[in-house]
Amino acid sequence: MILLKKDNKIYKEIDVHTLDPISLDSYKNIIENDKLILCILICNTTRYVYRATDIIEMRYSIMFNTIHVYLLKDPISREEVKDVYYFMSKLNKNDVLCNNKEELCNKREILFNKDEISFNNKKKISSKNIIRIFDYVCNERELFQNEKYKKIILNYEYKEDKVCVYVIIILGIFGLCMMFMLVFRIIVN
Repeated sequence: MILLKKDNKIYKEIDVHTLDPISLDSYKNIIENDKLILCILICNTTRYVYRATDIIEMRYSIMFNTIHVYLLKDPISREEVKDVYYFMSKLNKNDVLCNNKEELCNKREILFNKDEISFNNKKKISSKNIIRIFDYVCNERELFQNEKYKKIILNYEYKEDKVCVYVIIILGIFGLCMMFMLVFRIIVN
């Protein structure tokens, strides 16, 4: 279970399928990195957590100040992705709750394996009972409506690309010249 927090209020509550190698690797990165952007791929039946950089490379491309969005299937379940929620991995001690919000866990004590999560090897708790709270950044619709989110997630800033405009104008003039030369040759011959 993941709770996404926005403006110090719980914004979304998402039941994720986290026991897959990519997600576990992402959670290990949470512990190692203070600010890592992660995302949840929302499909019909599955919700897996991935590093945002991995998904961004598959989902978007930026050419000539335009962001192109490609159809994406979840790498594990192969289901079509309906939406993407982006969130920051920065965790505080109070942001990891175990056993249905009754017990606080320190993020540095969390050790991951494939079947269960162990806290200092003292007791084992099923991953289904663990609730993590993260700072929500945006979903895909909000990403395209807000320049700030584009900069955070895609590292993209809209710039008026004067060089691109000049290249297009020069290529247009060159094309017209070539066309006139071809017409002139046809008329002369």
